[in-house]
Amino acid sequence: MKRVVGIYLAAGLSSRMGCDKLALPLGGMALGSHALYAAIRSPLKNTIVVSREDCEAPSWIDPMLRQRPWSLRWRAVYCPLASQGQAHSLQWGLSEAIRRAVDAVMILLSDQPFITPTMLFRLIEHYSRSNAAYVAARRLGCDYPQPPVIIDRQLFPELFKLQGDAGARRLLRNEAIPGHVVDFDDPALFYDVDTMKQYDLLKTTGSL
Repeated sequence: MKRVVGIYLAAGLSSRMGCDKLALPLGGMALGSHALYAAIRSPLKNTIVVSREDCEAPSWIDPMLRQRPWSLRWRAVYCPLASQGQAHSLQWGLSEAIRRAVDAVMILLSDQPFITPTMLFRLIEHYSRSNAAYVAARRLGCDYPQPPVIIDRQLFPELFKLQGDAGARRLLRNEAIPGHVVDFDDPALFYDVDTMKQYDLLKTTGSL
């Protein structure tokens, strides 16, 4: 398979939540640790955790993930410009990934607790078999792709042009860019937690 490194975006301000949502307890570990645990069990070569905490391991990362062998599968980087928008966090992680001579990066959101290693494997497998500029996930029946998304190195210059809160979505909606979409029929894979109401719903239903 091609060399793909994860960029785990975990430097948001959680403004809609009103508190640090990544530290909220969910299913035996902090909310932000679930997708990271999936990433480090997938075929990703490594995962770069982009954080607004200036430390080796953000406080919300589960103690288990700080121990070997899991601790060898991720590395946290501090983004001092995180408050200026998601584009800065993405570019900070991308700069770190480029130092590792990667073929592509996979952009993951830390507030999607239900993504699985199997989901990430399918995306990487499709990317490795194609010449696509990107491979994105999509909920079956939806018209648009969603994270996680793999971005080939040919699009790295375009990622560095993003500003403010702009993410990779603009590239995915550019019909001139040859990309590939993989459909998944489980809506839980795309559930993200932005508000306290959404978080309370997860705790009430016990979806994990």
